[in-house]
Amino acid sequence: EFAEQTSYTDFTCHGLITMRDKDDLDKVIPDLVKIGATSFKLFMTWNPFVLPTESDYTNLMALPDDMVMRVMHHASHNGGMVMVHAENGTCKAYLEDQHKQHGRTSPEYHLKSAPAIIEAEAVNRAATMALVTGSPLYPVHLSSEEVIPVLDRYKDKGLHIYGETCPHYLTLTNDMMLEHGYKYKVAPPLRESNDVAAMWHGVANHSLSTIASDFTGYTRNLKITGSLTGTVQGNAKEPDPDKIDIFQVAAGLSTLEFMMPVVWSHGVNTGKITLPRFVELFCENPAKIFGIWPKKGSLQPGSDADVVLWDPSRMVTAGKEHGISDLNTFEGMELLGMPVMTMVRGETVIEDGIVVGKQGKAKFARRDPNATAYAPHGPKAD
Repeated sequence: EFAEQTSYTDFTCHGLITMRDKDDLDKVIPDLVKIGATSFKLFMTWNPFVLPTESDYTNLMALPDDMVMRVMHHASHNGGMVMVHAENGTCKAYLEDQHKQHGRTSPEYHLKSAPAIIEAEAVNRAATMALVTGSPLYPVHLSSEEVIPVLDRYKDKGLHIYGETCPHYLTLTNDMMLEHGYKYKVAPPLRESNDVAAMWHGVANHSLSTIASDFTGYTRNLKITGSLTGTVQGNAKEPDPDKIDIFQVAAGLSTLEFMMPVVWSHGVNTGKITLPRFVELFCENPAKIFGIWPKKGSLQPGSDADVVLWDPSRMVTAGKEHGISDLNTFEGMELLGMPVMTMVRGETVIEDGIVVGKQGKAKFARRDPNATAYAPHGPKAD
């Protein structure tokens, strides 16, 4: 109800499953599906080295494998789908601890603590569990060359698996972290040019199904302090580049506002993907996968008339976003191709970069498990 009164656009949501839910999964998951939230986000970054008596945020958010299996079991029996942040938590915790013990805490050690193999392994492990339980699987924000063959292999086995990547993994490399420091910390980390090329190959050749923002919108103050709940706009001291502990900095980027122009400029304009594929990745496939097509993600008769007018000749230099974040990931990037009007159910909400719509008209997009891409007679999305 709060979102319907405050949002300018229609919306839907995922359920986040944490250790708080360990005793109630048989109730939580069916109840969420009944209200139209059919997807469940999990973190596979469980740290086994943390003692149960210790207060550790990582293990409050992350799940061990046995609980991942239980979530998948209940999802598969209720028309739901599991989404995973896929990194091997054991390996990541070990590598981070090794680096910290030897005082290696500069930005270069963020990537070294999360190599591509721990992402590929986690996706492979999640896909194995999904195949065993019969659960559809949506690995989020994929970043590495090694993960593409894993997706292809399980697609060939018949698993409903839908890989997602993000605009930063399509355009930026670890050089940004080395040159600009903590501002570019994200999980998984920015990688190398071969990984960027592999992500483009994946979206063009249907190994990857969607592009999403993985937007966190951290302010500089929250990012430096590593806090989700601290002072949003503060005066945290800029870290000394020679003394910074990159493992204490929050992971996340501000990508949402310029996401589509970035992919258009680096993808459509360069011939890496076609215009129809661009629309599939951002609009049609997400709507089909999450069970809101053809009401959303389509311009068929009876659809909601959610329309974006696009000017392929509009040039802009990415600057500060309209949100509260003062860290724009793509700041200074030259872009060619911009949205000039956005309509929701036939009414204009943004025109020439200005919000002209009114709050109070937004609707929750209730999702139908029988209309998803993984349903027996659902629409195809790849």
